[in-house]
Amino acid sequence: MTRSGRSPATAASGAFVLALALQALFIAGCDETYDPELLYPIRRDWIVNAESLEGTPGRINPPGILPLQILDGRKELLGISSDFLKARDEGKIVDPRPVVDVGATGVELMRSLRDLAGRPRYPKIDVDDESLNERLATELKLDRKTLERGSVVYRRNCLHCHGLSGDGKGPTGLWVNPHPRDFRSGIFKYVSSSQDEGKRKPLRDDLRRVLINGIEGTAMPSFSLLSDEDMDAVISYVIHLSIRGEAEMETLKELILERSQASTEEGEAEPIVERVRGKGRTAAERWLEAQTSQLTPPSQPDYEGDEAKMLEAAARGYKFFTRADQCAQCHTNFGRDADLRYDMWGTMVRPRNLTANIYGGGRRPIDFYWRIHLGIRGSGMPSFAPVNEKDPSVKDAETRERTMWDVVAFIRLLPYPEYRAKLSKAHGIYLD
Repeated sequence: MTRSGRSPATAASGAFVLALALQALFIAGCDETYDPELLYPIRRDWIVNAESLEGTPGRINPPGILPLQILDGRKELLGISSDFLKARDEGKIVDPRPVVDVGATGVELMRSLRDLAGRPRYPKIDVDDESLNERLATELKLDRKTLERGSVVYRRNCLHCHGLSGDGKGPTGLWVNPHPRDFRSGIFKYVSSSQDEGKRKPLRDDLRRVLINGIEGTAMPSFSLLSDEDMDAVISYVIHLSIRGEAEMETLKELILERSQASTEEGEAEPIVERVRGKGRTAAERWLEAQTSQLTPPSQPDYEGDEAKMLEAAARGYKFFTRADQCAQCHTNFGRDADLRYDMWGTMVRPRNLTANIYGGGRRPIDFYWRIHLGIRGSGMPSFAPVNEKDPSVKDAETRERTMWDVVAFIRLLPYPEYRAKLSKAHGIYLD
């Protein structure tokens, strides 16, 4: 024991956290605003160019390193190298550095992104369309005044985990598990929008809910003490980072593909500035559309306040959940024995242990409904129901809706031993 009464391990841990905090302070500086000359860095890390990566990792992410860095020769990750090497060879993981580090491409891309999104000190979104810019300023609150305030709030509270460009690689980001969200892909897990899965963006209210509640089971804390003005501002700034990052990523994917096909195809390439503007417009329009497309259940469960009915619904939900082709194929033993897998960002995740009473996306009935109906994009959690209720493949929408609420009832009761006992007694369902 040390003289203070702390063990050497505790003292070392405290010193390590203090060192990270000092590093974050050094990056952020004492001033609340960024240097006027500072630019967002060009992306030079590996890009996952697929909706999912195959393989079963043998271990969780080691601290201080990202699994994709095995492709940079990091020997600490040799145990999982074959999965990423295969994905790289299949074009599911691509490297932007041979593109941005050759000739004037990187400079042109940086200038184009500066024209689209400004600088950290002076953020903006300018998609070179006056009408669309006006809508972004009024409907999404991406006006320059709000964004400049958002950059201050973000620098003070978020940069040390989420990084300058929103890449999730701030000085403390690599040392927490799961890693902070990388906003640059435009993919967010916990959304309530009914947009098509590949285009789905969160509502501002979805981002606000995460800020207020934090994310259970992660290092993302609650920021409920922020003023309404600061919360609105930092939400706007995260949207700004996401639009900028997605325009950059999608442009890089095109340039990488064209580089690989250069020997077989000819023709004049579209200027980078036009590509960035086009990608930025597409991302911005999807964010706008999301704000008026919240998924509203066409029906509500009939078991609230009636324990017997809720147990009946949970019993039906159990039967669906445990079907071999449904939830149980990933949430093995209700998640207690689930295998590791790769997510959209190339990190290792495990399907939720639903007996642990920890829910990243919220614990209200509507939160469970949204996760089942919409899935969790990026994590591998699929959608149970089509987002378009008029889809002709939906033979019985009423039954599908009831089944989703039945699964919600089952998930809500599952963590509690007393309710598991009641399901066993009333319906012969044994969960322990």
